Amino acid sequence: MKSIFEKHIVVRGKSSGRLCSRNLAIALALLLVFTTGGGIFPIGPDAEAYAEGSGSTIDLAATDPPDNGDGWDYDKISKIYTIDGTAAVTVTGTTEARRVVVQPEGDSPAEVTLSDASITAVTAAVTGQGGDPGEKKADALAKVKPKGAFEVKGGRLELTLAGENVLNSGWGCAGLQLSQEANLVITEDSNGGSLAATATNTHEPRYLSGGSTFYIPFGSAGIGGGREGAAGDITINGGTITAEGARCGSGIGGAEEGAAGDITINGGT
Repeated sequence: MKSIFEKHIVVRGKSSGRLCSRNLAIALALLLVFTTGGGIFPIGPDAEAYAEGSGSTIDLAATDPPDNGDGWDYDKISKIYTIDGTAAVTVTGTTEARRVVVQPEGDSPAEVTLSDASITAVTAAVTGQGGDPGEKKADALAKVKPKGAFEVKGGRLELTLAGENVLNSGWGCAGLQLSQEANLVITEDSNGGSLAATATNTHEPRYLSGGSTFYIPFGSAGIGGGREGAAGDITINGGTITAEGARCGSGIGGAEEGAAGDITINGGT
């Protein structure tokens, strides 16, 4: 991407020292005007992409998201935003196609604000094939690709709630999912905030046997463990929290086949 400096400061032919100095002064002045946060604010066709999510804000509803911003990257094939914890990030907007993964680099916690964000992730249905029912069930589980709306893969996430936020995950995933190595701290901003985190058993993997269809349910937590079961420590300091697990999964804590770490509630509703 060309900056305004590259697009508009052009010196042609031979110039006197005075002219060169004048051009340099103009260039530096323009550079100062259009510099924000250490980078160049783009103009022309690039300006729309900048407005839709570059910097430290992820706009889930952006029509053509940029590949990266401060503290995050976006993979246009998998449609996953990855937050690395190197800068505080705000997530806003509504999507049924994109997901968020937090994977902090180093020992510093990731700082993320959900601001009127809504993510619904749907796990595609699959049908197991094979000989006996056991083989068909195993085949179905091997094929399924669970999709979590918001996942924390290790490290510590300090999550701030602003406005109304919704995280709804499909089969095998928690609404807000933590790995066993991940710790979560939830608070709200000065104007309050809420989170509704839901795990569902929609589009369960299935197999056919004896003319009947058998579905494979799984109990993920609303906030906590997904298909792999265990989750790390969870601390809630504020916010209005609604967490609904699927089947035998807990509202806040472990999934059907695993426990969570320590769960501490200091505030909130």
